[in-house]
Amino acid sequence: MYRSLLTLCLFSVTILHAQQITEEQYIGWRGNRVELHTITDKNKQNACSFLLNPDSIRVMYLEGMMIKKQFTVPRKPYEKLYGGFINNNKIYLFLDNGNGPGLHNGVFDLATDNSSEVQVPFETKREKLIDRFSCGDHFVTFTFNKKNSEFIIYDFHDAEKFTTMQYKFSEEVWQDISNDGFFSRSVKIDKVDVEGDCSLDIARNPKKIYLVNDTLHLLLNNKKGKTNVFSFDLRNQKVDSRIINHLNDSITYPSPSYVQNSFLLRNKLYYTQAGPDSFEVQVIDFPTGNILQRYKTGKDDEISFKNTPIIQEGGGFSFIRGTSRELDKTRQLLRKMVNGGAVIEATPNEKGQVEIMVGSYKQMSSGGGGGMWMPGAGVGAGAAPIYIPTGGFYRETWSKSARFKMLLDAGTGEHLNGEMDRSVNEKIEDYTKDTKIPPEAENLIQVNGRYYYTYYDREGRKLMTRQF
Repeated sequence: MYRSLLTLCLFSVTILHAQQITEEQYIGWRGNRVELHTITDKNKQNACSFLLNPDSIRVMYLEGMMIKKQFTVPRKPYEKLYGGFINNNKIYLFLDNGNGPGLHNGVFDLATDNSSEVQVPFETKREKLIDRFSCGDHFVTFTFNKKNSEFIIYDFHDAEKFTTMQYKFSEEVWQDISNDGFFSRSVKIDKVDVEGDCSLDIARNPKKIYLVNDTLHLLLNNKKGKTNVFSFDLRNQKVDSRIINHLNDSITYPSPSYVQNSFLLRNKLYYTQAGPDSFEVQVIDFPTGNILQRYKTGKDDEISFKNTPIIQEGGGFSFIRGTSRELDKTRQLLRKMVNGGAVIEATPNEKGQVEIMVGSYKQMSSGGGGGMWMPGAGVGAGAAPIYIPTGGFYRETWSKSARFKMLLDAGTGEHLNGEMDRSVNEKIEDYTKDTKIPPEAENLIQVNGRYYYTYYDREGRKLMTRQF
C-alpha cells in the first residue's frame, strides 16, 4: 500500500508581470537525476505533475496551474513512468514496475486524500512496445507483434482493467512500416503529442502516429504522392484505412529524386512534396481528403507564400548551436530537401492562426530538452525504448537544415501576410538560457487555452511554472 502524504505547498508565490504568471515551490532535490511529467484532464482545464527522483515520486494536482493537493510515494529501483490520466476525481499513474513483471500502478483519490497501488499482470511477450499516450481520461499504450505483422492497442480506463484492439497489416504495408535491421525488421514510428513546436527529429519521420479525440491516426508517407492513413477508433473498436492522393498533372517528380512528408494538426493535414525543379505545400481537409489550398513554386522563382527568409543552420563545417545564414535562392532549399529529406510542421499560435515550417533536415548530432531514449523494462521480453517525459518540451537540435515559415488561416488554409511572432519554444529558450535544468525536467502544456512551461531549477532546487 502506498503511504500517501498530503501537504500544503511548502513555498508558493505568484507574480503577475506582463500577463505572465510564475509559481515556485521549493523541493530540495539535488543533481541531474530529476524527471518531470505533466498531464492534463480531458478538457485541458486542470493538470497533474509527476516529479521523480531515483527513490520517490511527488504527485501534484493543479487547478489553474496552482498546486492544490500533493502526494509523495516511493519509487522502485529502475522503475519508469509511462503516463497517467485524471478521471472521476482521481489521478491514475502507470509505471513499468522496474525489473519486475507487469505494471505497477497508483491511484490517488482527490476527494479522500487516500492513495493505493495495484500490481497489474501485463505481459506482452513477443510484442515490442512502441509508445503510449496519456489521453486525458484514459491511458493508451501500443505495441507491434513482428511475427504476425500486428498492431495492438491497450486502452486503460482505470488502474487495472483495459481493452485490447488488434489489427493485422498486409505484408505490403508491414514493409512500409518496418525497417531492415541487422537481424530482423524493426519498427520506428514517432508519436506526435506535444504542445508548441514539435521536435524536427520527429517531424521528419514519414511514419508518425497522432491522437485526435479518441482515435489514433497512423500516417505513412512511404509511397510517392500518397499519405496512407490508418485510423483506430478506440471508443467503437473500429479500424478505417484510406489513401490521400497528392500527385497531379501539374507537379510530378521522378523517383528517387523526390521527397515528401506530412503533419496532422487537428482536422487539417499539411503536406509538402519536392523535387529538383519545384516544390509545393498542400493544406488538406483531413476527414474528407480534399485539398483546400496549394502553394507551388519553381527552382528559379521566389517563394511568394513565405513569411520569413530561408534560414540554414549548421551549414558547411560549422556545428556550433545557433550558427545560421540566409539562403536567397529557392534552388538552394530544393537541393537540401532532396538530399536531406523533407520536413513540415504545423503549430497553432495565440491568435488562432497556424504557423507552418517547411524545409530540409539532416541530423548531425542531437542535444537538449524534451526527453531521451532509455531502455524499457517490465513490458514483455526485449521491450522497445520508451520516450520520456510526458508533456515534453523540445529544444532545437544541432542539424544541417534549411527552412522557412509561412502563416495560414486555421480554418481556410489561406496564406496570411505579415511578420511572424517568435514561437513559444523560442521565447522559452531565451527565458531559460542561463538556467540549469535537468534534461528530463521541463514540460510545456496548455491549460484553459494558455501555454504553461514547468521546469525544475537545479540550482534553486525549485519547481517553477510560468505562463507564456
